[in-house]
Amino acid sequence: TICKMNFDSFECFCNDGYVGDGVTCSGQSVIWFSNWPNDSVFKKPLEPESTLEIAGKIFRLSVGEIGTFGLDGNGQLFYRTGTLKNPYDLGNSWKSISAGKIWSTISSGRDSLVAIDGNGEVWSFENLTKLGGPNESLFYELRKFKNVNLKDVSVHRGVAWGLNSSRWLFRADLKKARKAIYDDTRYDWEYMDNEPEINKIEIGEFGVFGVVRSYAWN
Repeated sequence: TICKMNFDSFECFCNDGYVGDGVTCSGQSVIWFSNWPNDSVFKKPLEPESTLEIAGKIFRLSVGEIGTFGLDGNGQLFYRTGTLKNPYDLGNSWKSISAGKIWSTISSGRDSLVAIDGNGEVWSFENLTKLGGPNESLFYELRKFKNVNLKDVSVHRGVAWGLNSSRWLFRADLKKARKAIYDDTRYDWEYMDNEPEINKIEIGEFGVFGVVRSYAWN
């Protein structure tokens, strides 16, 4: 459990791999993955249980504490209903939240969903809430980050790492970057060394990792 003291109260959060209210946490671990070239989706607990195939054609998955999201081969963004703040759940169906855009990359973190559109513009899905029932709907505000254009992004616990098309590597404090969206101030993502020319970045509980590909990426 991680707790943060406020002026007259405190907030607690469960560590990754655990769910609960931050005071009482229970361990859960699961792997979501899609295969190629069929784009079929699977969910597997780490315990020796059977792998479940999930209906839907998803090319790219992102699973974080805020929920499970995916992109299909046409760049349409989908939310797995029933997984908002509960990514260990199987969910019910895939619902489009594309907002009229074609998306290239998504990253789901503890409290952030960040996506990159086909033009390299970086967007934050703010104030995610759901309306329950069999046809669950997801409501959000779509806000664009300023002064940044990326090809890849990964978010975790309020931190974002990203790469642009020239393989320049950046890091951002998401709280400050999101604040700049609303109060019309300037926030520049911090330039980071990328000597090995990483072209795929991932941040998580274990740290920050990168992949170097010798071929052109899409």
